[in-house]
Formats: sequence, structure tokens, C-alpha cells
Amino acid sequence: MKKIFAALFAAVIALCFCSCGGTSESSAQPSQGSAEAAVSAKPLKEIFEDIKTQVGIENLTELSNVRTLDRYYGITEDKVSEFAGGNNSSGVSQEEIVLIKAVDDNAAAEVEASLNDRYNSKLEQSRNYNPEQAAIIEKCKVQRDGLYVSMIVSENADRITDIYRTEAGLK
Repeated sequence: MKKIFAALFAAVIALCFCSCGGTSESSAQPSQGSAEAAVSAKPLKEIFEDIKTQVGIENLTELSNVRTLDRYYGITEDKVSEFAGGNNSSGVSQEEIVLIKAVDDNAAAEVEASLNDRYNSKLEQSRNYNPEQAAIIEKCKVQRDGLYVSMIVSENADRITDIYRTEAGLK
């Protein structure tokens, strides 16, 4: 009798540990603001290529290395895990797409601040010299999702943002 009671007691305890120790599906999903908010299904460079193909973007000069991030945005190599993007070098169009995965939350906050500075600078400059482009910029924004930070300035910003968020696993 003692053996049956001990086995039954052990089974009940094991069942309690198993049911309490697991994670539910909703608690296993990271929140939008957390550092692990997204696990990119594709590298950002591939996502950027898909954006260019699907939207038909041809006139962007690509951000080829981390030095270009520093030159244009003041973002240094130690803040970036991965990046892709480009800007229109025609001088007329203000189209610019920057996709960055930061190394940690602090770096993501700094990247977001740097991209916001760039965005505000583009907006102010366009207001003075090209009001049509300023209207396009005003409809765009810098967005942060965990470690992922983007600045998408384009007439097609909604479509580009949708492609980016879907392929980066941010939706």
C-alpha cells in the first residue's frame, strides 16, 4: 500500500512540475518592445533586395559598408549587428531606406535617435527647398521594433514597410 501511495504521490508532483514549468503559447511570444521582438526570417540585405524588386526601386545608392552608416547617420560598427539600405543620390528625390538590426537594446535606442536626427534634418531641408518632397517625408517615419530600427522615406513607404515587417518577422 505504501508503494502505491508513494508512486501516486510522485506522479502528482511530477504532473504539477510539468504543468507549471512550461510556457504557454502567448507567454512564449516576446512583446513588441522587447529586445527579442523579432527573429529575422531573412537577412536584411535580402529583404532590401526584395523591396527593390517588388516596388521597382532603381535609383538608390546602397549603403555598402558600416563606414557609410557612420558618415550619413553617425552610427558606428559596434552598434550594428546587420544592416541594409540606400539613398537616392539625385539631389531631387529624398527617398531613403535604412534597415538596421542593433546589437542590443542600448544600441537600438542610439540607432533610433541617430535615424530620427537624419529624418528631421531631411524634413527641414526639404521644407525650405522642395515642399513636394517634404510632404512625402512627413508621411514617413523612423520605427523601432526591439532590436530592429528602420527609416523608410518613400512615396511607397507603406508598401515598403509592409514588405520589410513581413519578411523580418515583425508582424
